[in-house]
Amino acid sequence: MNLSFQEDIALPQDAAFAALTDFDALIAAFMPRGGAVARLDGPGPVCVGTAWRTVVALHGLERVLTARIHTLCPQDRFSIQGEMDGIVAQLDVALDPAGQDCSRAQVDLNLAARSLRGKVLMQPLRLVRAQIAEKMAARLSRYARRIEARRG
Repeated sequence: MNLSFQEDIALPQDAAFAALTDFDALIAAFMPRGGAVARLDGPGPVCVGTAWRTVVALHGLERVLTARIHTLCPQDRFSIQGEMDGIVAQLDVALDPAGQDCSRAQVDLNLAARSLRGKVLMQPLRLVRAQIAEKMAARLSRYARRIEARRG
């Protein structure tokens, strides 16, 4: 299942990238209230290979999600790979200039089942794909406005 989103951010590309790669703030914004995220590689700067583990609710059960930075190209793009119960996720974020003080974020999410369990979990997600896309687009837009307010 592939989902793509585009959002303009009223910040220069370098400032937008710095805000989008502030992973502590990003985790706080996108995790449900009360969710805990553990960094697996200890404190220090975020780089390729930095990994996190969290527990998320899916289909009424708590499931362990692990994610790690796959690519990190300063001022340009980054990608995160994750896995949960046979579902593999790839999140790609690319930034392009969209004017003098504006950037355009292109966000692509690919979810794929890698096991029978993953296929069983993915089936209901496919049925509500439109609702998932709508919620993610709204969250991305709210986050963009939040970082504009913080950095602007």
